[in-house]
This record gives sequence, C-alpha cells and structure tokens, in this order.
Amino acid sequence: MEQTPQVELIKKHKQWFKDLSKYLDEFNFGILKDDITKLEQIYMGGLVKSGYYTETVQGYLLTLKGQFELGVNNKQSDKVKELRANKVKLWSFSELEQWNGCQLSYKLQRIDRVPQLHSSYSFYGSLAHDIQESYVLGNIEYKDMLKQFKTRLERLKTLGVLLPKDRKGGLTIQENYEKCLKDYFRHNYTEISKDVRVEVEVLNQIGEHWILGYIDYLKINRKENGKFYVDIIDFKTSTIFTKDEMKDKARQLILYKILLEKSFPNIIVERVGWDFMKYVNVYYNSKSSKKSRKDNYIEPYYDKLIEELGEDKEKEIQKWIRTKTIPKEYQYLLNVQNCYVYYFVTQEDIDDITTYVENTTKDIQATIESGEFSNRDYANEQFFCDNLCGFREKCPVINQSNIPQGKSINNILQDILKKRKDKAI
Repeated sequence: MEQTPQVELIKKHKQWFKDLSKYLDEFNFGILKDDITKLEQIYMGGLVKSGYYTETVQGYLLTLKGQFELGVNNKQSDKVKELRANKVKLWSFSELEQWNGCQLSYKLQRIDRVPQLHSSYSFYGSLAHDIQESYVLGNIEYKDMLKQFKTRLERLKTLGVLLPKDRKGGLTIQENYEKCLKDYFRHNYTEISKDVRVEVEVLNQIGEHWILGYIDYLKINRKENGKFYVDIIDFKTSTIFTKDEMKDKARQLILYKILLEKSFPNIIVERVGWDFMKYVNVYYNSKSSKKSRKDNYIEPYYDKLIEELGEDKEKEIQKWIRTKTIPKEYQYLLNVQNCYVYYFVTQEDIDDITTYVENTTKDIQATIESGEFSNRDYANEQFFCDNLCGFREKCPVINQSNIPQGKSINNILQDILKKRKDKAI
C-alpha cells in the first residue's frame, strides 16, 4: 500500500494543532496551549517512527479534536447561554472546592488566567468515563468496552502520559490502575442499564447564586404516579472512600440532587452514590465482603468452592479462577458485582451544602476585593501539589527555595505575572 508522503502528513497534522488552539481560545477548555505544544512535539517525532506509533498518536489526537468540537456545544442549554450573555456569574461545585483547597490556585486559574498543566490522573479518569458514556449512548457495543479501553490506554502510554509510582514500593499506581480497569471492562458484572441519562445538565439557584453542574450518570429506577425515581451516580477510578470521607465526598452529588429536584418537580432522587471501578462486591452465601479487584478475585474462595461443590469440580473451579467467571448456576454461592456505594441524604446534609455554597461564595467575593489570597499547606499536601495541581510548575509556593526573603506570596505572584505579561508584549 502506498503511504502518504511525509510532507503531506506533517502539513495535515500541523493544521490539527492549529484547530485545537482555536478551540482552546473559543471555549476555554482545561487543556492548555503548553500541553498542546508538547503533544505536537511528541507527535511530529512519531511521524518518523513506526507506523503503529504514528497510528496510535493520530487516533488519540483525532479523539481529542472530537472532544473539543463537541464538548461545550452539546452541554450548553439555552438558559446557560442566556445567563452568560447577560454576564450572570455561574458557579460550579469544583470552583467552590478549588477555593477551599487553595485560594492561590483559584486566583491563578480563574482571575489571572495563568495557563495550567493537565494531571495524568485527569487523562486516565476521563478515559474510563468516556468509554462508559459511549456504551450508554449506543456508540459501542457492550463487548467492545475492553478493546476500547486497551486501545486508548496504549495511546496515552505512547504519548508518555503515565501515573506516578506507588510510594510503598509495591505495584506502581500505573500497574494497579491497568489491572483493575481491564478487569472492570472485561467483566462488567452488573451490566449498565440503558435506562439512563448521561452528562445531565443541572442549573438552578442556591440563594441568590446560580449553580451549574453535570451529572455523570442518572439512572431511572421507576415511574410511579407521574413521578420519576432516580439515582445520581458518579464513576470513580480512585480508591474507595472511607466511612469518614463519605459525607464530605457526597456533597457534590447532594448539591446536584437539590438542583435537579428544584428544576424538575416530577423527579425524586432516591439515592446518590458512586461506581468504584477498581473494586468489586463479592457475595458468598449471602455474606457480603468488599475486596479490591485482584487478578484472581475468586482465588480466596477456592477451598470453600471445593468444599461446597466437591473435588470432582476442581478442574472447573480452576477454569473459573483462570477466566474470572462464575457460571450463572453457581452465582447463588459466589456472586461478584460492580462496587456501587450509596449515600443516603438527610435534611441535615441538604442544609449543610446550602450553607456551604452561601458561605464559600461570600468568602470568595470578599477575598477578591481584599486581594489577600492564602495557599495550600505544601508541607502536608506535597503529593497533591507535585502531581495533581495544574500550576505545579508555576506556583511559587511549591519551590520554597525560590521565594526571596521578606516578600509575601501575593507580591511574588504579581511579579511573576508582570514578567509574563511584559514578555508577551
């Protein structure tokens, strides 16, 4: 097969990057031009390497380009457009959380518009979420989910987008992620219902403030007496939350419940919760035990299965372990399901999140007027700052050795921004 001349490839793909930059400017997406430049350099280097390398990177960029083209246009309702046209401030839960996590980060992103870096965690989280969404929308078949995951995973790795190493010295975070998610898409034990809505826009007021958000997964349970009873589900590739973390982590979903029910009186949210994709719920003789997804999740139950079913079933049981499957006729004994964890909302929770929104928005407005911004405690949150913060290469707090004596963080930040502005001119 005759290959496209190298010159034509380079010309064609350089145009892709120009288009991506245009989308960045027009829609203010999170991926910034610094990242696009890096991707372009990697990609152009790949043009002179193997066809496989070129093909995988090309596929990734096409996917990325499609996300840029579709994202905002699909998600903006007429009401959102109207409010923005009238310059009404639309708050988001992530904005409030960013403020309470690090005011300096908030200032850099939302006031000064300083370019930020992508975290590898955001790429990997989006990967798993997008595959789920593609299946629900009918763009791929159930059986194709694993193939899609493997293909897109290789694209990320080819681009050099990797998760950090585990501090404990065992499996790297990268290896553990791949193991768990491949297993999830290989055997999605609780097949996802198609009676759902994805990326559901929720928009309404809390007090005098407009709040905008998007629900990952709205599952319709039933319809009774003209009302829809639903669950709000968030897909998570993170570690499962502890009991103490649950209330705090549920706040976003509780807020979405308030906004949804306020906008649609015929909708009642029964539960909010998460699908923890790295975990499974294992049920043995009706006794539930939650276990981290392992390569051979059935293996701990090997002796129990032999004891229950007899030694003549040993070869079959070994096959179950090898293939990670339990025949339906034996699932009464050992049943593996997706790890859905639910949080049951109380009136106290609703009152708390309402107060949280009101207090945080007031605090933001007051601090912006004063001009005095605090920062995250780097000494105690170094992992977050070094790996997850979008300003980890530009934040003056991260590298304390660069901070001159006698200068405040705010003054240093202003100096950095002024130099950047002068350089641009």
